Amino acid sequence: MKINSLRNSVVLWRAAFFAALWLGGVNESARGIGTFLDFQSQPGDYIGQGLTQNFSPIDGHFTARSNYDNGISLSFTGNDNWNLDFSAPGNVPLTLGTYTGAMRFPFQNAGSPGLSISGAGRGSNTLTGQFNVTNLVYGTGGTVQQFAASFEQHSEGATPALFGQVSFDTTTATATAAQIRNAIQLTSDQRNRLLPFASALGNAPTGIYMSSQAGDYIGQGQTIVLNNFSISGTVTSGVHINYSGAPGVFWSLDFTPPSGLGLISGDYGSATRYPFNSPTKLACSPKVDPGAMRVGGASAPPNSHHETQTT
Repeated sequence: MKINSLRNSVVLWRAAFFAALWLGGVNESARGIGTFLDFQSQPGDYIGQGLTQNFSPIDGHFTARSNYDNGISLSFTGNDNWNLDFSAPGNVPLTLGTYTGAMRFPFQNAGSPGLSISGAGRGSNTLTGQFNVTNLVYGTGGTVQQFAASFEQHSEGATPALFGQVSFDTTTATATAAQIRNAIQLTSDQRNRLLPFASALGNAPTGIYMSSQAGDYIGQGQTIVLNNFSISGTVTSGVHINYSGAPGVFWSLDFTPPSGLGLISGDYGSATRYPFNSPTKLACSPKVDPGAMRVGGASAPPNSHHETQTT
């Protein structure tokens, strides 16, 4: 009963998804002709983890190129990295149209299309699927100028599917500096949390001041003041601070701007863990080693949060 229910669910998902995407109801009319990557992953799908995700040039860098099977390979580099590969059967050039019976690229049979959607550290050993190419424009020397496709992928023979669509346009593939700066501005809630702490410092002498809430993994609920630290960096590489105090007590703080932008005075939000941040995001990583290693980011509990002030 559960298997039949899941299969019926896949049929309904597929019908609704491709009626919208493949017939144009959602594809370019809703999202616009541009650069983006959208996923709709069913519960039980390994690659997409049952999540709906949407990425744009504000979230990371997009690239597209021809692959060695005369198809198209795309990559997205952000907080997570994603790779997408599409090819026609028989090593012939990819064209507009629907490709069914796809197998894992680049190990597909000669008579089968190639498809592979992988990322965030997850990939398929085997897969089946289909895709529909709705836009494909080459430039000088075979460079990919535009590409758009919708797809359905089943990993490891599983019934749950990863549905999605990708669109690439060289004219919109990179966010402008103004767009990135606007996207990383503090929200009013973030500013309201930070301002009382910053205001309380007043004209405090040079130092690192940290106020850790109860339950915070990194600061362990303490108020911390550090002096006699070293600082290095440039406007493009960001600021890197290191403190070495009592034996076994070390602190590192890193603040870097999005790629191509300078770190200037001001408020910044949407920071992610340095050095694993998206190239379009600010990076911030307090790190402490008080005898036993305590590291922000992946090694800390998922709700760890840090607000730090340096003067």
